[in-house]
Amino acid sequence: ARRKPIWQSVTGHSIRYLVSLPKDWSADRKWPVIVVITGSNSNFPVIAQGYHQLRGDRPFILITPATVSSGSVINAELYPHLPADELARLASAEVPVKLEYDMAGLERILEEVRERFGGEQRVYLSGFSMGGTLAWQMALLRSDRLHMAFPVCAMYREAAVEMIPAGHRPANPALPIRAFQGEKDPWLEGFHKHWERASTLARQVGFQDVTRTVSGRGHSWYHGEILQLCAEHHAEPRADAAVPPVLPAEEHRTEPPVPASRDNAADRGIFPSPSPSGRGPG
Repeated sequence: ARRKPIWQSVTGHSIRYLVSLPKDWSADRKWPVIVVITGSNSNFPVIAQGYHQLRGDRPFILITPATVSSGSVINAELYPHLPADELARLASAEVPVKLEYDMAGLERILEEVRERFGGEQRVYLSGFSMGGTLAWQMALLRSDRLHMAFPVCAMYREAAVEMIPAGHRPANPALPIRAFQGEKDPWLEGFHKHWERASTLARQVGFQDVTRTVSGRGHSWYHGEILQLCAEHHAEPRADAAVPPVLPAEEHRTEPPVPASRDNAADRGIFPSPSPSGRGPG
């Protein structure tokens, strides 16, 4: 039977994570790993279950970390594993502090996934919506740990740019960065600006393969496309070096320019096109 996502703790860090092992998992081999970072609602079990259900017989270990940088709210209901003092500290912390917490926690998670579950050294990483900032930051600063990065309907917050050291060059400039964006996303204009910020920086520091697919979706996970691209990449004889193709040409759209008169309020959680509920991107 397929193993449903279950919560796990790590040693040396207060973060926890959901893990879903593939159907035929055994301890006698190495397994590819997909890390899924959720958005502002911090509903970790929902996105973990979505990937779990769509994975089918593909051989991926699925990891969903309980990140704090991707959430708009940090409280005991969402993070019952955190001590009260740490919960209060993180709830009031600035973006760089939250990103540092998440990146250190993710490093520990990946170490334990390798040790306990036979996870590969490099992983596939998807970051959805507000979780896109962490995905971009991992790609920019930890490219040697990744097979591919997938920013999906993704933010890249201005405070994260300031964390990139002057003169930084990626350890793996050939890392494929495959972004996705839905044309019907209610926050499309804001996400255009975040894409421009992140992709421009990535190319400036030396990344050679940064693309975005824009198709007729809304604010979508694109998890079917991501699972397929990971499967194609993993099937290559040299999975650590092979670069998968982007989606077929008919899935691509010309990206309209963002009007210069619209300021970027996205870092304050305010996007030009609000959802019917009035909430920011998820």
